[in-house]
Amino acid sequence: MVADAHDGHRDKLEAFLSGRLSYVQLISELRNGIVRGSVAPGSLGEVLGEYSASGRLPHDLVPLIIQEVQRGPGHASESDVEEDDEATVRRAPEDGQGARRRSAIDDRVDDVVLQALVEEYKALKGGDAPAQRQDDTDLDHFMSAFVGARLRRTAERTETEASGGASTAAPSASPQTKGGRARVGSLLKERFVLDREIGGGAMGRVYAAVDRRRLEAGDGRPYVAIKVLDRQFGQDSRAFRTLEAEARKAQALAHPNIVHVYDFDRDGPDAFIVMELLRGRPLDEELDRRGRPIPLEETLAMLAGAFTGLGFAHERDVLHCDIKPSNIFLCADGTTKLVDFGIASASTLPVFDVDELASFTGRYAAPEVIEHQIRTPAADVYSMACVVYEMLSGAPPFGDRTSVDARELGKKPANLNSLDRRQMSTLRDALAFDMDQRIASVAEFRSRLEDTGRRWFGR
Repeated sequence: MVADAHDGHRDKLEAFLSGRLSYVQLISELRNGIVRGSVAPGSLGEVLGEYSASGRLPHDLVPLIIQEVQRGPGHASESDVEEDDEATVRRAPEDGQGARRRSAIDDRVDDVVLQALVEEYKALKGGDAPAQRQDDTDLDHFMSAFVGARLRRTAERTETEASGGASTAAPSASPQTKGGRARVGSLLKERFVLDREIGGGAMGRVYAAVDRRRLEAGDGRPYVAIKVLDRQFGQDSRAFRTLEAEARKAQALAHPNIVHVYDFDRDGPDAFIVMELLRGRPLDEELDRRGRPIPLEETLAMLAGAFTGLGFAHERDVLHCDIKPSNIFLCADGTTKLVDFGIASASTLPVFDVDELASFTGRYAAPEVIEHQIRTPAADVYSMACVVYEMLSGAPPFGDRTSVDARELGKKPANLNSLDRRQMSTLRDALAFDMDQRIASVAEFRSRLEDTGRRWFGR
């Protein structure tokens, strides 16, 4: 039992020293182990003493770690950290003295991590003759982690100074990605350092990344979002060319309600898209947070930007084909933006096996998207209607069923008590399974929802 406790502490310290676990995450995980009773409090001191004696942890950092762990989550105002349901540590509000203290701790921790990475890199570099190593994967990982840790701190400081406030950067996530070489700490095209994982889906993972070129240019916003696509897209030349063409279309959609796509590129096996990094939360998280239906007036206000951005794209013959709450982003400044433009549309082209990729979400997709038929803007109208229905009722119109399954079962969307007859008629018309009977444009759908009375009497 003691050995297991020691090994658990060592695993967390190794992750911390390799740059894969932030300092606040380290404190939280060590504390959680003790609170749950799975490890003895005294075992932590023994392991920290071991690391200190070997020179891997400085003597002055050991009592600081023990002090932070012992304070516990109930002293968030004193230790400047708190825990949420996912045991992710976040900063609590600080006064000037607390902020200076935390900054000093961060600087000290950065020094420790960077020194540990350098020493580990040196050990790997000189430990085996090059001929005895199969490849330099480990060396690449540690040097990338070193570069990532150094640039992360510089970028956070730059953004903090530019905004005049505290950094909003989150701690690092797991270094592994689905099906590719890229991970937290990786350096893509000698320019983008993957800092932390912030999302993902069927086609790849999304990271917040430091753009070294922006840092060098003194840009106050050096962070970008990088979507690293699954490895098959980098290896299949047809898929890569198709995705690149669609990404270029999305790049041309310069609109305040559409996420800005900067570039599409490839580094070895990894194809990736460079986009603006958004601050805020996706609509699906907002719906989960509220846990209740939203009135029509508020729903339309929240989706106004999504309607506008989608209409702008349709006017330029670009479809989305994967409209859903997680692809509608509510920015911290009040703006609503659509994300994943172009890539979702490309995934429904003949070069892709849609069933294999599951690159759309069935309960929001129109029948023609699922059946791989010709698509028109009406496909996005159907998806937007599903989102509206879910916001008004708390669930998609047909639950977890796809539109094709619902059509075969003869299902119809249930009436919503919050809507009058005219409003419900509009929603049903937007949810028609036959695209020829469906409302044809997002502009008409929005107009009828906002001004149903006049439209009804004019029919």
